[in-house]
Amino acid sequence: MFRLLRSQRISDRPDFELFRASSQRCRADGYLLVQKLNRDSGALPRIALVASRKVGNAVRRNKLRRVFREHFRHCAATPLKGNDFLVVFLAESKKLNPQDMGKEFARRLKPMNGYMGKAICDRP
Repeated sequence: MFRLLRSQRISDRPDFELFRASSQRCRADGYLLVQKLNRDSGALPRIALVASRKVGNAVRRNKLRRVFREHFRHCAATPLKGNDFLVVFLAESKKLNPQDMGKEFARRLKPMNGYMGKAICDRP
């Protein structure tokens, strides 16, 4: 398992504030996915993962982050370029399997026929 590049991580407060201003949100089982479209069409996609203590202990929170980071790294394909993603884990994720959540997250990220340039939240 490899780390994401610094250019693929969101860690600055101004970048988080942009999510509040203009973004699309969709709720999935155990997490909230927030997508900001077209930061720069040639830039690498970036992700931020947020897990509060309500999600579980440190081991559980780190496991969720690790699983989602790995799926993001494998799915960071061309159609995602220039997009920013924020994943907020919800308290209900405490009861769910991290691997299943990660697979569902990867399904949302993979390009689908007819949905290549559309927002992930618009997909079925």
